[in-house]
Amino acid sequence: MAYRILMIGGGSGGHAMPLLAVGEALQKTAQAQSRPIELYFLGEKRWLEAGTKARGWQLRSLVAGKLRGYFSPLIFLDYLKMFAGFWQALWRVFWIMPDAVFSKGGYDSIFPALWAKIFFIPLYIHETDSVPGRANRLLSKFAKEIFVAFPGTASYFLGKPVAVVGNPIRSNIFQADLATAREYFKLSSDLPTVLVLGGSQGARNINNAILSGLVEITKEWQIIHQVGENNLTEVNQAVTQIAKEGEKTYGPIVQAHHHIYGFLNEGELAQAYAVTDVVITRGGGALFEISALGKPAIVIPIADSANGHQLANAMELAKYGAVVLTEDNLTTHILLSELKRVYADRQAIIQKIKAFALLDAADKIAISLLSV
Repeated sequence: MAYRILMIGGGSGGHAMPLLAVGEALQKTAQAQSRPIELYFLGEKRWLEAGTKARGWQLRSLVAGKLRGYFSPLIFLDYLKMFAGFWQALWRVFWIMPDAVFSKGGYDSIFPALWAKIFFIPLYIHETDSVPGRANRLLSKFAKEIFVAFPGTASYFLGKPVAVVGNPIRSNIFQADLATAREYFKLSSDLPTVLVLGGSQGARNINNAILSGLVEITKEWQIIHQVGENNLTEVNQAVTQIAKEGEKTYGPIVQAHHHIYGFLNEGELAQAYAVTDVVITRGGGALFEISALGKPAIVIPIADSANGHQLANAMELAKYGAVVLTEDNLTTHILLSELKRVYADRQAIIQKIKAFALLDAADKIAISLLSV
């Protein structure tokens, strides 16, 4: 009988991508052990559907209410979702009845993990951030083993079995071809490229900083700009207006050098990484991919992220050569100045930043999950 593992989480791209990486490692490790396994994923389809479908894995959706640390009218809807998700999680876990459960945290992981504990199923969790989220702090009380990306995070789980492994990284980000990527994004080999990632949902503050300096930036740079699906129309309209105002001078350059995407899928992101010289990003899980690829980075953490975890993450990467800009200091002039400085120092930064990521995180987690 096949060994069943339930993978839960996926409330954001930062949760979903490591889940896929661990799934890949589980398949590889099980195959090496000649051990049949079945992988089941449970979470939001928005972030997991494409990745699981491409790999032939089973995905089940789950209704989940968000754990808000602030008041919002949506909180009443969240309570209804929590009630539905509680019973839906029971059905999903009972129907699958896995031999082990692996959770990446997030609000949609809580009820499946609790039901797993009730059914005496071993629970393993992973924390990407330097400061743990509320879900993982709760679930750590029931976990058989806790994996963390940052050494300092272990201090939040005193008395618990903790392993510092890094953050799981998908293998396909290393597989893109430079020439193919240039052709896909219609980029020139004569100009450097900056990749702007505002997180899986985009970042309006970063978008505005780029747009304010778009004329100057595109004189020297090509930009692959993930703006967030909800911001796509707004950014397109702003760029169209900028190009129209300079239609006889800088307009054509802006349109040729600025490439806008609502969201970059797995394949597109891998190609974007391949052709990029500098990355501008938030302080989430993308930091580990950027480090693994040796990409110089400017990190702009979310100012009000839960427990200040994005700033804490960014400051850890700063020890390895990344530049950290706070939103309070995010001006077009400062951003462009740092972009030029990072690019000029790129060779030294590339060597230093690679040391941040641990490339065998997914493999270590897979070995533990298969040792139950």
